[in-house]
Amino acid sequence: SGSIASPDVKLNLGGDFIKESTATTFLRQRGYGWLLEVEDDDPEVRRSAVWSLRTLNQQRAIDLLVSLLNDPDYGVQYATAIVLVTDFRDNRAAPFFADRLTHEHAHMRSTAVASLGLVGAQQYIDDIHNIMLNDADRYVRLACAVALIDMGYTKDDIPESIISKFLTHDD
Repeated sequence: SGSIASPDVKLNLGGDFIKESTATTFLRQRGYGWLLEVEDDDPEVRRSAVWSLRTLNQQRAIDLLVSLLNDPDYGVQYATAIVLVTDFRDNRAAPFFADRLTHEHAHMRSTAVASLGLVGAQQYIDDIHNIMLNDADRYVRLACAVALIDMGYTKDDIPESIISKFLTHDD
């Protein structure tokens, strides 16, 4: 047993020759070039790959997306987390959003809470209750209520103290 190195193929792109392995050429010709894009040096290319991966409903694509939660570029991380939540309801994006529950911008806090609700991240229920009680922004508090509903909670499941404070909170 052994391995055989794949031969290189030269591609002519506008007068410049680029050396590309046969495997790379094979992937590109069959529409799987996005597999190469997730490791590109350009964050914009990696973000584009995230949006391409969302069209695949395959476990390998989802696992690849999860690995992109650790991308050095925040834009890639955010796009990945959004795709994992909205398209796949994957709970592995929950820590990304949990880290943003105290973000300085209300829109990010609201998105974080809503995302945790969509994936049913029960481990953050106390945090959601706390935000529902104490966040200064009305829309963030409303996002908490929606998140609880998305998690299957009813009015009877939420402590009365939270409901009464939520309903009487001054803006």
